[in-house]
Amino acid sequence: MRITMLAAIALTGACDWDFPDYTDGDGFDDGANAFLRGDSEGFSQESILWADTRGTAVDEYGVTGGAAMNGTTCQVYVDNGGIGNDVNPNWNEDEQMTDALPDVDGEGVIGLTVTPSEISLIQYDDWDSGVVATYEIPALDARFTDDGIAVIDNDGGGCEVSWVSPGGDINGQAIAAGNCIGGFAVTATGVALVNTSDGLNRVTPSGSESVADSQNLVSWDAGLDLFYTANRGDNVVTAMTDSGMVQWTATVEGGVVDLEASGARGLVFVSVEYADLTGGLLLLDGLTGDVVNEAMTVSAARELNLSGDGHVVAAAVAGQVHYLNVE
Repeated sequence: MRITMLAAIALTGACDWDFPDYTDGDGFDDGANAFLRGDSEGFSQESILWADTRGTAVDEYGVTGGAAMNGTTCQVYVDNGGIGNDVNPNWNEDEQMTDALPDVDGEGVIGLTVTPSEISLIQYDDWDSGVVATYEIPALDARFTDDGIAVIDNDGGGCEVSWVSPGGDINGQAIAAGNCIGGFAVTATGVALVNTSDGLNRVTPSGSESVADSQNLVSWDAGLDLFYTANRGDNVVTAMTDSGMVQWTATVEGGVVDLEASGARGLVFVSVEYADLTGGLLLLDGLTGDVVNEAMTVSAARELNLSGDGHVVAAAVAGQVHYLNVE
């Protein structure tokens, strides 16, 4: 395995185009640009990024972020949807942004990207954007932990979890039963919950065990130390421990499209699609599963990503990412 450690060097060009300026909120109430619909108390639109994306990252307070888009990855200014530096090491459409690590000073974010052949850490900051490190490790998905990165892949003929230290050391644990088929989250200490063709597995460097039926959406709440799970298109959200002990289940209206935990707020954000193809954004209490707030949307967000404090959500739809403020 080759590890490339780089100074934060930004490349410009592919991310440089004109964009509508909605920093004052004008334009969000008409049919062409509105994402929120009806009564959405506690929600307001900040901006729109006009691009098809393959994952986004948002900093601690929803000021800056990144997005995999346009054959590269770009810095994004959340207040107006503007595009900053191009900081992609791979320059291809395979790269996906899978996780974000807000800077401790709240003024930037490190995005984690994967391709079939490598993973990269990319810093987005007004003053210091660029690639931090690249690891030549095959990856379907990856998440940050307190001690590095956890990665899943089917490279060895079955689903495998690898734990990568900042220095590039790898400790892998194969899951014998089945292939990785989508649905993966990991605790700060590296305990992974991985969806395979044989069900939901709890995986650590010392072993693997099946703990629940297959769930293809998985997110971890750092504040409550719970995993939230669902199957895309179903109407049930479940909270469970890493051993599979169910804490609650909630039945929601509409089919679940994506979910994302906010450990800072003890909430899980859930995107749903209704029978008429409109959407909704639900905030569920992490302790009970009760709906504490909701917004109606023009369409269902296919992907949700949150700021570190849980007050800004990036809701991706076809051709756009809508940045919303959430009280």
